[in-house]
Amino acid sequence: MTKQEKYLDSLTGAVILNQLALNFNEDLKYTKFYKHELKKSLNQTIKHLIKAEQNEFDLVFDAEEERTDYISKNVLTIIETISKGGFTDMVVVGNILLAHQKDPKAIEGIVKKVLTNKN
Repeated sequence: MTKQEKYLDSLTGAVILNQLALNFNEDLKYTKFYKHELKKSLNQTIKHLIKAEQNEFDLVFDAEEERTDYISKNVLTIIETISKGGFTDMVVVGNILLAHQKDPKAIEGIVKKVLTNKN
């Protein structure tokens, strides 16, 4: 991976994680825990996350517009999917990524089989 690709990868990761944090923090607004100090802290955190996400996305987008468009469409789908499943699904996704690092062909074969299964 070149230095530019590593930089872009880091920025893309930051955008994804900020968006996930933003989604989960926004969900807390509708719980019984959202009051007093937590409410004050979350409001500030959400404000900072939105600003950071916007700034970082602009940097990523400016670096490689076409790639960023492709990545952002996929990332939005991934974020929506993970957000629906919650934090537990993130752990499963992490394990899948670890397995992919150990044996990419096996995991890609499993994914292809599951996604093309007509059931």
